Amino acid sequence: MKLSDRLFEEGVFAQGIAFPTVARDKARVRTIVTATHTRDELQFALDVFARRSAGNSSITLALSQHREAGTSARRDSRTSSTPTRRT
Repeated sequence: MKLSDRLFEEGVFAQGIAFPTVARDKARVRTIVTATHTRDELQFALDVFARRSAGNSSITLALSQHREAGTSARRDSRTSSTPTRRT
């Protein structure tokens, strides 16, 4: 819940989810990404997550995996002739 508060202080809404909704040792934050979010807004949120969750190895790992996936997704979209947008 503290992480949720720290994120909110910097303008990122990520609802804290804690016991009894999840197991005592499985607290998490929930975010919602919509089609109206810009890449800049999403990058801002990721940067805030990285800065405000320093020392939390689970979040650090998730952010690094996201960065790796985003890098290969951007690389693939430049070389692919198939549209990535769903209709």
